[in-house]
Amino acid sequence: MWTGTRGVGLFNGPMFLNPDLSWNGASRGLRDAIPLTCHGMGKLLIHSEYVFDPVAVHYSQRSIHASTALGRAGDMARAVEGIGLRLMKGAGIETKYLSYEQIERGELSVDRFRLLLMAHSLAVSPKEASAVRKFVAEGGIVLADMLPAIMDAHCRTLPGGQLDDVFGVKRVVPDGPAVHKIEATPEGQVVLRKVAGKVPDIRIPAGLPVSAVDAGVSAE
Repeated sequence: MWTGTRGVGLFNGPMFLNPDLSWNGASRGLRDAIPLTCHGMGKLLIHSEYVFDPVAVHYSQRSIHASTALGRAGDMARAVEGIGLRLMKGAGIETKYLSYEQIERGELSVDRFRLLLMAHSLAVSPKEASAVRKFVAEGGIVLADMLPAIMDAHCRTLPGGQLDDVFGVKRVVPDGPAVHKIEATPEGQVVLRKVAGKVPDIRIPAGLPVSAVDAGVSAE
């Protein structure tokens, strides 16, 4: 309730019942907790306006399904936790989740938000993509970790990401395995220099450990 929650939600009813349909320990604990949200401090918090910083976090049930289908559900959970909890809350910033339906309805606007975080937002509808593009055009900032909007609302993989133009992504179809050799520049950068394949050189910032396996390429 200290983060703007307005009540208690049950994810799976059978989890709270014994085989004979009597209450188990979890349901008894929930029974004791619910009155706390209806009286005293809980009631005061429910009827209070929670003040968020102008930072929205994209909530996408579609992307949860997509991540699960790709075997990356754990990656998504870590991404959301890393951006939403560690990065933002560690900086004292209170974020607000915006669902795919809210974004489609136009609730993502520069009047309310300055930054949108897209953590593992793989599956995005055309309406969502248009809303994000409009948000950026009006001065908003979007931060995504990886593979943003590479699927549609039905988790169908697309030839190109719907927001590639927003993030400046250019896709190149390789004619074979990418082969790089690892070099170091006088400035301390690590460069994966292209030897074969239609892919560009990759520059790694100084001080960032990297290996050929990390970069997903073959190395000489």
